[in-house]
Amino acid sequence: MLRLKDMFQKAKRHKGKIITGTILAGALAFGPHLYVTSQDCLRRGKIENNITQLEQTLSDTYHLEIDVWSEPTLVGFGRPSPPLIKKSGLRSHSPYMSLKALEGLEEAMRYYPKELLQKHLQKVEIVRAYTYSTEEIMKQGATPVAYVTFWGGMSISAGRDEWLRYHHAVLGTIFENKSFHHELAHILTQDIPKEEWRALHPDAVYNSSTWKSLPSTPPGFFNNYCTHSIGEDIAGTVELLYSNDYKRRIDSDTVLRKKSEYLKKWYLTISDGVINDTYWSTVQNGKIPKW
Repeated sequence: MLRLKDMFQKAKRHKGKIITGTILAGALAFGPHLYVTSQDCLRRGKIENNITQLEQTLSDTYHLEIDVWSEPTLVGFGRPSPPLIKKSGLRSHSPYMSLKALEGLEEAMRYYPKELLQKHLQKVEIVRAYTYSTEEIMKQGATPVAYVTFWGGMSISAGRDEWLRYHHAVLGTIFENKSFHHELAHILTQDIPKEEWRALHPDAVYNSSTWKSLPSTPPGFFNNYCTHSIGEDIAGTVELLYSNDYKRRIDSDTVLRKKSEYLKKWYLTISDGVINDTYWSTVQNGKIPKW
């Protein structure tokens, strides 16, 4: 009883600090969510116009279709039958978060010469989330973050970890640059001969069903997902090229350095010499190249 009494007395003495801490914790937990909701309610019309204008500006600049995906309108007595991948609309969910995601996409696209994107990319859409209509792919451990289509389109989810996304939306954007670099790499590197890539890492083991259970990243790979397949290894290594951690990783891993150098030469070729050593030095110092 005495101990409880002492605790009560201490709580009374520090009542102001406790109240302040509770308010701060509440603001951190719920403030961003409330802020985003208020923006959606109070500024919806203006935000929607900004989204439409930015979609059009990016589409005109890069000669491709840019879209923040909305839920489709009802057709007849229900929605159309779902495709292989079922999407949920970010724009229908929150115009404010949609605008922040679109601003993030704009920044990601500025890392590339527009001629390269015009040549290889046909469409980019931002969705809240999507799931595969079949669970077999999910059982293999794949994470539905983004994907590319066979004709050069790209779809990126900006709604994962939603609690944190509200915080990111207030502080910056909710768009992950690395997702764009990774998915674009799938398009730009699809003609890399598999035998050439394997020659860089002869003892590499790829397994689409076990990459998530690896206790640590094997030597020669940027992350565990790179062990999924050759295609994911290539795209993941491109992520490394755009990472601030680039120099440290290649200095400690000879195979990773070989893969990086191979990809630098590939990007130099497909960009007609524009993506060169100066470009990579700029990017790896956290800056966006000026075209």
